[in-house]
Amino acid sequence: MNHKSILILMMIFLFGAACTACGVGKGTEEQNASGSSVSTSSASGSPVREGDDSGGKAKKIDIRLGRTQTHFYANDTSYFMEVRGENGRAAGFDQLVKQGGSRREYRPEGFDTLLGVTDEGVYYAKKTEKSPKSCAAALYRIPFQKERDGRTKLEPEKEEKILEEPNGFVQDKAAYIDRRYIVYQPFLECIIKYDRRTKEKTELPTMSTSNSIVAVGEECLIFADLANNDEFLYQLDLDSDKLEEIWDDKENLLEGAMTAHSGYLFCARGDALWAYDIKKKERELLAGQKQLREACGQAADLTGGQTPSEVYVEKLFCYNGRLYIQLQVDWKSGKSERMGYAVFYMDLSGEERELRYDASLSSCIRTRSVEAVHAITPTIRWNSGRCHNITEEGRVILILNRMGTVRQQLAYYNLRSREFKLINEEDKEYFIPYLDAKEAFGYEEAELEESFMMIMPDDLYS
Repeated sequence: MNHKSILILMMIFLFGAACTACGVGKGTEEQNASGSSVSTSSASGSPVREGDDSGGKAKKIDIRLGRTQTHFYANDTSYFMEVRGENGRAAGFDQLVKQGGSRREYRPEGFDTLLGVTDEGVYYAKKTEKSPKSCAAALYRIPFQKERDGRTKLEPEKEEKILEEPNGFVQDKAAYIDRRYIVYQPFLECIIKYDRRTKEKTELPTMSTSNSIVAVGEECLIFADLANNDEFLYQLDLDSDKLEEIWDDKENLLEGAMTAHSGYLFCARGDALWAYDIKKKERELLAGQKQLREACGQAADLTGGQTPSEVYVEKLFCYNGRLYIQLQVDWKSGKSERMGYAVFYMDLSGEERELRYDASLSSCIRTRSVEAVHAITPTIRWNSGRCHNITEEGRVILILNRMGTVRQQLAYYNLRSREFKLINEEDKEYFIPYLDAKEAFGYEEAELEESFMMIMPDDLYS
């Protein structure tokens, strides 16, 4: 049984990194600047066929990452998180105001699911009164009122219905919302685009009911079916209603590691790491399996200098113009089979595509998280401490394995202030992983329940 498959069904994530309050050398930025590196073959423009479904040369694309990012469940002033009642069903949402950290609760009557947040309001679905037992629902909005101090305050008394959807809204899917269009997925094999000016719906057929918006570009969206490890990516042109399959690769399927930023999609497909320019519809092979393995040679503090037996791309994140890559590394140490995470980064602004080991961050995570040992086979050991999320402000969420308990510990690290602390559900930092996911830590927070790696040996489940 593959633990990775379980986690893919649970979540799509965001991340980044850096940590210096761990007593391991200088701060991350200083350490990174002089760190060792491995150049990928795409940097020189040489032919790269590993993982390249086109069979041609790996084309270098111009990647320019911005400083800001649009999220489904956050805007410039606040974070939002869907909350559940005692019956386990969605009951409403909480707002955390970034400035000051005040928390506000909203429990709209008939609330069904949170769909999205913009600077103009919060959008959610409510069950219709006409057919309470069916999937039928309506999309509502509560607008924001800007206060004198610059903060935004919701006005529940001005709640308004935007549209009705007889087939309901998929609970774990975010909607794309701007001033002109609303794009969402009902309980059908299609995507629906709603024109707010004309009030017309356009039904766009798909092959699945589990597509998710994974990237937003200029006037277009990228969809993927990660739950089924689909080989397809779909690109929707918002103005022409053209929904086309792009990047079909049946041999190298999409893996769970994926992130988007500034109109670019970064993903793991098969054993390779790729970048995709949404506007230009161009892609670049950033690193193949060979380059990823070679980069792990920099992580001697993790492996003891041993050559990795397996290397997997676990998560991808963007921060400060860099793509951060969190790798699961498996290696042999005597008779023991060991597993742990190492964090690398690639500066995308220059000509070279180099994988650099973030020794400071990786050591920080590993030393603050204890190693787990298989109860029956003690030769299998792993340290599941890892980065989970990062914002453009440099706020990092870490998941650490604790001594003497099964439940994982959340930690917070501020890349700017160098503050590190353990956090719980009452802390404002707990909202950070919910920027783009309702179940940020997996279904009912299953990712926090036990210490596991992305991929575990099959004999652990036998």
